[in-house]
Amino acid sequence: MPTYNQPSFQDYRNQISIIELALHSGYEWQPKKGKTLPVLYHVGFDDHIVVKNPNDSANQVYFKTGSYADRGTLINFVSNRLTACFSQFNNPNRTPAQCINDVLKDYLGIVPERKQSVKKLENFIHQSFREAGTEKEFSLELYKLSQLPDKNYLTQERCILPELLNSPQFSGTVATQRFYFDEGKPIYLAGNQPSPNGERVLENIAFPYISGDGEAINGLELRSATFKSHAAGSDRSHGVWISNANENPTQRLLVGESAIDLLSYRQMEICTGLHPQADSRYASIGGSLSLDNMTTLEKFMTTSTQLVFAFDNDDKGARYALTALAAMSKDNLSLTQASQQGYVALQVPSPALQKVFTSLIDEHSRAMQTYMPETLNEGGTDLKKNMFQWRAETNVPTLEIPINTALLNTVTNQLIQYGQFTRSVAIVRPRGKDFNEDLKAEQLRQVKRPLLLINDAKGQIVNRFATEDEARQFIENELTKKTMSIGTELHLLEIGPSRLNPTVLGDIHVTPSGLEISYSDTFKTQANRQRHVPKVTSERTL
Repeated sequence: MPTYNQPSFQDYRNQISIIELALHSGYEWQPKKGKTLPVLYHVGFDDHIVVKNPNDSANQVYFKTGSYADRGTLINFVSNRLTACFSQFNNPNRTPAQCINDVLKDYLGIVPERKQSVKKLENFIHQSFREAGTEKEFSLELYKLSQLPDKNYLTQERCILPELLNSPQFSGTVATQRFYFDEGKPIYLAGNQPSPNGERVLENIAFPYISGDGEAINGLELRSATFKSHAAGSDRSHGVWISNANENPTQRLLVGESAIDLLSYRQMEICTGLHPQADSRYASIGGSLSLDNMTTLEKFMTTSTQLVFAFDNDDKGARYALTALAAMSKDNLSLTQASQQGYVALQVPSPALQKVFTSLIDEHSRAMQTYMPETLNEGGTDLKKNMFQWRAETNVPTLEIPINTALLNTVTNQLIQYGQFTRSVAIVRPRGKDFNEDLKAEQLRQVKRPLLLINDAKGQIVNRFATEDEARQFIENELTKKTMSIGTELHLLEIGPSRLNPTVLGDIHVTPSGLEISYSDTFKTQANRQRHVPKVTSERTL
């Protein structure tokens, strides 16, 4: 009997590229999404993948956007989708390796005519990125960055104060890019150089990206009121924008989706007096999150640095937080392909966390049952889409979470409370969609009520006041009725939308004998002076 040698996985990788198999399996190329690497999308499973080495089929690797676990070679691509686009090959009577082999053998066995259209598109993708590879290498000198003027997009439209931009934390981390158009192409200008024929000069804010402490700039994030992009060739996978880059590692590193969000967050920390000390760095991942980004961030931290995630308060921001926590987990958490559209799937091998999430499911189900119609009408179906569930028949218990900001936030809150991580982690979320939106709302509040009573140890604003007299009445009449721990310290601050640093108007200490109140001279109105100067002294003066 003749012998038959089954092809090895390496043989398949030499014959089949990730791009061609993805295209054959229902993925569509999205040329406007990926400028340096091809992005493919499967609408049925809401699955975005990015392919590296697009011009080298045998060495292609991929990663799923927003996921650390879903990445790797052609074999990983198939394995991670045996419950999705390759589910017809997911035979429980065969091993995972055999199922993968079935997928690849099936593709090799289809008639050449069916492959022809896939191959044409794949070749076109290869050609596009061969051209991109030769034409779009990042060159900092091309953009002729200049110093940021006092009046710019950030100060005029994003409410960022010049004092913050010029502070030691952020000095040198923001620049201006000036240019004009000549026959539709941008021509960059240095410094205050005018355009040669009086053409209109435009300006972008430029946020430089680096890939490590002291390393060269490897990309730019460019922003204006009408423009948002990255400079051609920017290394978004390895580069991050970061504050006070040349200093020693700090106690905290806050990571957000944009530099503007982080500038906004820092401004609120200072102007409200809740965290004025400069013990933190602020880093932007530029609207995408990858394992390489996290590796770069490690260069700016020590083992004692707390990593704080400050992503947007939307579905994408919530998924970023879950992805980052899974990557840093000591409980072997990992994200995998969900079995249905509109969900993310979290593998939870830890029995302790399984118990936590089972309790969460039970509690959430009881709450939802209050509103769940008995029949599966349209409203009931919508409610069911907002239910957590354990996926059936999996080797590793897998929690399926609806792609819903509030529900994803609930899961990450549970992980922060009960999970174990490779370092100290925390999450801060904006009240609105992002922290710049929060900053603008805060400045409106400061106009109406410019006095704050804060407990900075707890990071808490106790109360706001419109006038000094209102503040004094509250402190001396209402605050004494509140129960506070001995040793609590409160501060009365005067703030305003055009000032970065608040003015301290008073300090309150909770002592065993009551409140010890100390007002500054600038705060003492005539009524205050009469209360604090002894009556006999007043009579002698008269």
